[in-house]
Amino acid sequence: LPLSHKRVSRFTVRTPEGTLLAQDVPIGGGQITAQLASRVTRTATFTAADEWFPVVESDVMSPTHAIVTIEAGLAYPSGEEERFPVFTGRVYSAERSANGEITFRADDLAADVIAADFEQPENSQPGNSCVAEIQRLVLAGYEWAVFGSDDVTDASVPALSWDDDRGKACDDLAAVV
Repeated sequence: LPLSHKRVSRFTVRTPEGTLLAQDVPIGGGQITAQLASRVTRTATFTAADEWFPVVESDVMSPTHAIVTIEAGLAYPSGEEERFPVFTGRVYSAERSANGEITFRADDLAADVIAADFEQPENSQPGNSCVAEIQRLVLAGYEWAVFGSDDVTDASVPALSWDDDRGKACDDLAAVV
């Protein structure tokens, strides 16, 4: 860029329903990693001051409800900022180090879907589109999921059955498409 600019980021915390709990949370650093197997999952680790350590379930960063979103981008000399989301996930754990710094781990929301095993065997709904069937399975695992548009050449759902693994069900349907 011809003029000076700087990197910016924003860290927000919401409930699964979308209620804003905290915005512009100061984090000391961290990283986002991805496992690129058949099921891509991402994990974020980040540090924050001791005041963010969750003591009771109602605390902002409590694993019982905290969904974090990390955005990154640029601030231009005009003051205008452009940010894009790089991670959204549920706080999984918080650990305090000897110096009082807190290290959090958050797993992307795909982990919630994968962890939501079927309570009893599940059958596909033949005749539906595969995209609609995947969305149905995801919503049953994470009811606040939001879907954007897609350009997938869709197919009809075949007769399939799954014992307990919702992630495998989504994988099977994706293989059909």
